[in-house]
Amino acid sequence: MRRGAPARGLALTAALALALTACSGGEDKEPEETASPSTTAPASQGASSDGTEEQPEAEGADASTETTPTPDDPDEDESPVADGDDSDPDGEDTGEYVPASADGPAKNVPKPVMPEEMKEETPEGAKAAVQYWWDTVTYLQRTGDLEPLREVSADECDFCHDYALDVVDHYEDGGWHTGVDVDVTSALTGVHDSNKGILQITTLLDTSEAKVFNNNGLEDKEQGEKAYTDDPWVTYVQFDSKAGHWRATQVSFEGKS
Repeated sequence: MRRGAPARGLALTAALALALTACSGGEDKEPEETASPSTTAPASQGASSDGTEEQPEAEGADASTETTPTPDDPDEDESPVADGDDSDPDGEDTGEYVPASADGPAKNVPKPVMPEEMKEETPEGAKAAVQYWWDTVTYLQRTGDLEPLREVSADECDFCHDYALDVVDHYEDGGWHTGVDVDVTSALTGVHDSNKGILQITTLLDTSEAKVFNNNGLEDKEQGEKAYTDDPWVTYVQFDSKAGHWRATQVSFEGKS
């Protein structure tokens, strides 16, 4: 997530380098370290198909007449269809999550669920909000849907909104993104602005590799992301009492480009 500025702003670090300046002012207090992992596991569904074979003609029956098996007498070589199976033998969408690839964008991407903890005006809630913010970024990358990210990004977070619109534009142009899996492995909390209740959350992130494809199905390697461990980022968050949860006011990459 650290390279020169590409033609579009889909690489996070490059976009941040263009969109953000260092945050100043406010009162900094000594942080305390905790971890706030979050995982979202997509559900899977099994699939099976059913079919029947023609039965031999009954003795003396007309040559054009066939006997079909009854529900009580299935062909012994075939397995019964499991109850509740919604798959289709012709390859129809069954609702199962399908990751993005060179063949096309992801399907049935699980939507992230806001943790109850981030609805509390506490340091622990602020840390939970940072992990969830990254979960909404991943969801945006895989779907082009900016609403979850917008919900947890304050109006003054220019990068949050500008980056979201860049991804949406890429999808509208016919492209897609595999998405970056992000795990917040540690978080340090300090007070950035006590008057506004803004907290500074310094984090280390483990990030996965990701690929970006253009509308012709070709990979755009300038926009892709490599996998990294202990990536340093800072997120400023503020509790929105009207919304009832924390929002990101600014996000910045603190490592070397």
